[in-house]
Parts: sequence; C-alpha cells; structure tokens
Amino acid sequence: MSQAGETENYTVSDHLAAIERHSYEGIADIVIANNAIIPESLRIKYASEHAREVMIDSINVLKRAKLVQGNLLLVRNDKIRHNFSRLARTIMRLGSDVNYFENK
Repeated sequence: MSQAGETENYTVSDHLAAIERHSYEGIADIVIANNAIIPESLRIKYASEHAREVMIDSINVLKRAKLVQGNLLLVRNDKIRHNFSRLARTIMRLGSDVNYFENK
C-alpha cells in the first residue's frame, strides 16, 4: 500500500527507482511484488487514509530487473501486511534456483 505524502501513486518501478536513487542504478537483480487481490473492505478503509494499492507496472520493472509476483498478502486485525512466511519461502526458492541466476 502507498503512504499519503510519501509514496502516493507510486508503482513498483517507482519504488525501484527510489531505491536506486538512494543507492545505485541496477542494485536489484530481482523485484518481488505482491499480486494478491486486496479485499474491497480493506481497500475502502485504506483509501480513507489516502493509501492505495501499489500497481505492478511489469513492463517498466522488467527493463531493469527480473520480476517475481506472488500472493504475499497477510490480513490480520483488519490490517494489510506482508506475509513474511511466504516472502521468506519465495526468497529461499530464488536463492536455491541456480538456473534462475545463471540466465540473468
């Protein structure tokens, strides 16, 4: 979710560009993005706080890094969070997939 006044209307590639501005261009080999559908009730709740879903602009991301998408959403106590367990498994799978990195 975006944050009002900070990452408002950011796309995934905007986040990547911000990370590159604070470090260096090409820092990310892989971008991992959540593509789970956010429940409508939570969309409304977050919209009232001026937070919006981050759009995955695959074409722009793929110009600079590989893109891995998955259901990485965790809803707990009416709040949206990263599902740390799924994210960790995704990272571990990528780390163990030698072919994935050899074909970069």
